Order: sequence, then structure tokens, then C-alpha cells
Amino acid sequence: MTTLAKFATTASTTVSDKYSFASTAQIHEVLADYGFHESKYRQRAGSGYQRHISILNRAQDADEQGAFNLLLLNSHDGTSSVRLEAGYFRILCENQIGAGQVGVRIRHSGDVLSKIELAIPSVLNQMDNLRQLRELLLSQTLSYDQCVQLVQRALQLRDVPVSDLNVVSMGRARRFEGETSAWTQFNVIQENTVRGGVYVENNAGKLRRLRPIGEAGRLVQVNNDLTATVRELLAA
Repeated sequence: MTTLAKFATTASTTVSDKYSFASTAQIHEVLADYGFHESKYRQRAGSGYQRHISILNRAQDADEQGAFNLLLLNSHDGTSSVRLEAGYFRILCENQIGAGQVGVRIRHSGDVLSKIELAIPSVLNQMDNLRQLRELLLSQTLSYDQCVQLVQRALQLRDVPVSDLNVVSMGRARRFEGETSAWTQFNVIQENTVRGGVYVENNAGKLRRLRPIGEAGRLVQVNNDLTATVRELLAA
């Protein structure tokens, strides 16, 4: 039976006495005062103190395709700070998209809960910026070269060689036929990068099926990097 790290009431015994424990459940209570409640949770198997992600939503931030939300990453074993950042969850492909920024990082020292509460307004501003980015992507189309550059970055993030076959595989749509907005193009590449399932070749030409990203911190990093990349491509 997997122990959910979000319910931990103490820190791991591996951390020092200077470590300030911040219960994920208590952070949820702080965010609930702003109308956010957990809708999804993710962690890998472990001791019950490992890194874990909560996705928290407000009803007013949902639309016909998904919902803008807050992503909370925490751990109780010293492997990460508390991270709070804006995101968007697309219902159709069940993928979480990061804001492409670092969000707020709070070390496990001092009064962590008070620091989180002070940081919430800046993260809500980040959510507004992500909303604006989505509108921009919906109004534009990435060129072929821009799509290739985004796919190449995705391959680098997954430590996959950049080859013609891998570019085609990572950029292939599983759905969204007939949709050509930059938002849709980005979602296709992001879904393949995060969820895997596509076939890629190594430097020797041997095929393998790309595995999904399972580790919480890595998932956040890849999502944010891809979002930052598409921002840069549109601004160029």
C-alpha cells in the first residue's frame, strides 16, 4: 500500500534539525481560503516523504477545454523546496501545462506557511500571464520551422537524439485533426513529451517506446521549459 506523502505529519528523520516541516495538508488549507481545492495528486512510490504534486482549482478558472490552476510541489525529506506556480490542465489530453516561469520557491526554513500566503498574489498574477499566453497561442500558428525547433527542444529535454524520425514521431498528433492553432501544436508536442508512448530511435537506430515522465520535479521542469520555449519562438 502506497503512503501518500501529502498526509505526512512530520518530516523524514533524514533531515536536519534546522529543517522546517510544512505539511501539504496545511498548505491546502491556506489555499482553500483563496478558493483553491485539490483536483489531482501525483507521486511516485516511496517512503511517504518524497516529492509530490497537488493540482488545485477554483471553479471560476475553468473553461470548455480545461482549467487554469495552481500547482503545488512539496516534499518532506529535503529533496525539494515548496514550489507554487500557475498551470493549465487540458481535459481532452489530460495534461498539465506549466506557466514557463519558476513560480515561487520557498525553502523549508522559518514560518513556511506565512511565506506561502505572502507569495500567493504573485502566483495569481502568473496565472493571469498564462491566460494571456493561451489566448496568444490560440490566435497564432507556429511555422514549420518553429514547430521543428520546439520538437528539437522536447527531444533534448527527454535525452533523445534529434533525428528526422524522432522529430516526426514527437510532433505527430494523436488527435486535434484539422486544428492548426499554435495552442494545439504546442499541446501535441507537450503531450508526446510528457506522456510518452511514441516510438523514438537511439543513436544506433534502435527503436524504443518513450516512457512517461513519472517524477514530480522533472515533470514540472519539462512543462515549464517547453512553455518558455514556445514563448521565445513567438517573440522572435
